[in-house]
Amino acid sequence: MIMMMAGDSKASPELRTSNPSQSSLHRLFREATRLRIILGGIRGGKPQYPKAVVFDSSLSLDLGELEKALAISEKPDDWSGCGCCVDEVFVFSSGSKVLALIELHSSISIRWQAWKYPARLSSPSNLAKFLELRVDPVRRKELKRQFAEELFGQWIKSEATRSAGYMERGRMRLGDGDPQAAIEDFTRVLALNPKYEYAYIGRCRARRALGDLKGAIEDLDRAIAIRPCQEHFHARGLFLYESADHKEAIESFTQVLRIDRAAAWSYYGRGLARMAMSAWDEAESDFTQALDLGPWNDKISSEVPRLLQEIKEKRKAASG
Repeated sequence: MIMMMAGDSKASPELRTSNPSQSSLHRLFREATRLRIILGGIRGGKPQYPKAVVFDSSLSLDLGELEKALAISEKPDDWSGCGCCVDEVFVFSSGSKVLALIELHSSISIRWQAWKYPARLSSPSNLAKFLELRVDPVRRKELKRQFAEELFGQWIKSEATRSAGYMERGRMRLGDGDPQAAIEDFTRVLALNPKYEYAYIGRCRARRALGDLKGAIEDLDRAIAIRPCQEHFHARGLFLYESADHKEAIESFTQVLRIDRAAAWSYYGRGLARMAMSAWDEAESDFTQALDLGPWNDKISSEVPRLLQEIKEKRKAASG
């Protein structure tokens, strides 16, 4: 999201436009002489975590490359009111004067307070490459965790945001490779709201990461009881297959196919379970369906021919 610093309301008129435009960004880049990238969002017109600087440069080359990476779509259909998931803040300065702050949202859009709407990046991958070359991933990860822990800790202190605080901290801890701590946070969410589907899904993933497939399936079953959907049934089928409960796995994949007859992955999964039970004809039928529906998928297109050949050889061996 792109916003002006507090006290910048007297910024040059040419930097203030009603709709997102590449020309207003170009004028900003012409005036700026320094770029800093800071983790977190903006609060009270200032970076929320001013010390979390992961990049600082006065090189014209860096500013020029960033201008290319921040090319935006000027189509109104690509403007939105999204204001969530702030990744970084780009701080533009000229001498000691801060010209503007640019917030990056979900790695795909930016916003400026001078704009009425966020604007979608024309090529998010270009910005990702810019950041990859200039931001130390180890420092970024450590700072992001440090300040996220602080933020979620603040949420947890307030009754109004406590559940969200535990939920987001659980997701972060799971992503950082600490599934046991994540389980504790997801369990706290469920103590506050036993009907929160995504807390069961989060705990399910954490339990699977610890190798607790039985516990993961139990949490999936609770999520399914709240909202039966194909994603949950498919995940249940995979876990049951991993647990060698092939009969129940087949039933879960079949549940998906009752909802969506074009679910190639569930035909593939059911084929694996049927193959494990030596149901060659049914497995062959499922694999063929998976290949017909998902030829674009590399795994399906490479694995299914091999599995069909394996079925053919097993049949031959059984009849020989």
